[in-house]
Amino acid sequence: MTMKRIIALGIVVFLVFAAWSGAWLFFAGEVKKTVLSLAEADGVTNPKLTCGTLNVNGFPFRFDAICADATLVSADISANVPELRATVLVYNPTHALIFAKAPLAITDAFTGSRRRLDWTNLEASARFDSWRIARVSVLGDNFELHDALAGDTLLGKAKHAEFHLIDIPERHDATKGLAALASYAKIDGLNAPGFQINNANTAFETDISGLPDDIRAIAFPEFVQRWQRAGGKLEHIKFSGDDGGSNFEVTGAMGLDDGGHPEGQLVATSKGVVERLGNLIPADVRPLLLGSPAADGTYKQTINIRAGVVFAGILPAASIPALF
Repeated sequence: MTMKRIIALGIVVFLVFAAWSGAWLFFAGEVKKTVLSLAEADGVTNPKLTCGTLNVNGFPFRFDAICADATLVSADISANVPELRATVLVYNPTHALIFAKAPLAITDAFTGSRRRLDWTNLEASARFDSWRIARVSVLGDNFELHDALAGDTLLGKAKHAEFHLIDIPERHDATKGLAALASYAKIDGLNAPGFQINNANTAFETDISGLPDDIRAIAFPEFVQRWQRAGGKLEHIKFSGDDGGSNFEVTGAMGLDDGGHPEGQLVATSKGVVERLGNLIPADVRPLLLGSPAADGTYKQTINIRAGVVFAGILPAASIPALF
């Protein structure tokens, strides 16, 4: 190779490197600008995220947005973690990985309560098809929830927890701009001394229909109302738990009426749970609220929700306020 060709190749390499560096710096600045813009929210209609320090690293093939001393404010609730880190690969920009360092401190300015959540590992991933959610997952290990208002009291702990949202492609309606997601969550090794729960496993799953197929629409304040108007439902609900000595299962479907009140029907079955409630529910009221026990000690009750009123059998048991 002649000297001229070597020099020409060097110039080409330099120009490519300079162009790549310039593009990376530009997009890194856009990432930083986007995160900083979250601090401009009012913290009421939209959550407000602020960072003690914010850096974007990862040159040349990644964007690592690192928010140290991150604080999220929504109405009276504020949450703080030492660090949030989001990573996106340059060649796969629709897939993000998110990591959080413990602990999470939660404060409720209205009630004055303070909670602390610890963990040993917590990460999330989000993958998109254009602006439509393809999959969102959150996984963590060794959670411990503490009451930190006066001293330090362990409220509960779990060995593992995870949550998933997965697109249902065959239910995507591009014409109406609607999508459906399957959701699944579980908690393993749950212990809550105050509720006499020892080494329990719980799971929750449902399909969510009527969602916008553009993730940006979910941030809008009127999102819940739009979801109701689109005929959105929580379908095929299944919530179950078992700790060896007792178990429960709730199945059904839920939605919202025109006034924003929850409506739907749930069927709850349980064994060994009612007995743990002690005197919280008087013995003469239990059959009305929970149904009568079968020969094997299993309780079963149909719960109807209409106009925000919860009916256990035929008895009004509670009310739920409108969501919009």
